[in-house]
Amino acid sequence: MNHDPEAYPAIVDNLPGLTGDSGGWFNMSFNFDLTPYDGDVLLSFRYMTDWGTEDPGWWIDNIKINDVTIDNADDMIAFITPPFPDTDFVVSIVDVTVSNEIPTYNEVYELTIDHVDEIGTFDLSGYINEDGYLLVLISPIVGPAEYRYEITRS
Repeated sequence: MNHDPEAYPAIVDNLPGLTGDSGGWFNMSFNFDLTPYDGDVLLSFRYMTDWGTEDPGWWIDNIKINDVTIDNADDMIAFITPPFPDTDFVVSIVDVTVSNEIPTYNEVYELTIDHVDEIGTFDLSGYINEDGYLLVLISPIVGPAEYRYEITRS
């Protein structure tokens, strides 16, 4: 199956699929032979993206089987949003000093994150000098790590 060798593994595991940007709404038809299946068939749709995608998603309308509309999505009463996936991450701060253009990694601090509001603070005073810098590393442990950080002067 053709795919980008660096594609997100969970997407590769779910191929075949559709990819790309349609540039707008268009009609598309697919044909699947369901005769090997006995009894009820569950029809579902799954939208997956890699970690760098921020597009609005997809729209599905006028679903037909054997030219019979089974759902036109116009009469939809409720839509259940799936829960966000579990996510957890570690924030590490590395104190680096530089001497003769050679960095020395002095200490690694793990920033304590409050798991209710996902906020953590670290006092930078005494760490930043003209011969060094700090590295901030955000490492996902489970799921995607959506984060934001800011440095403020107190």
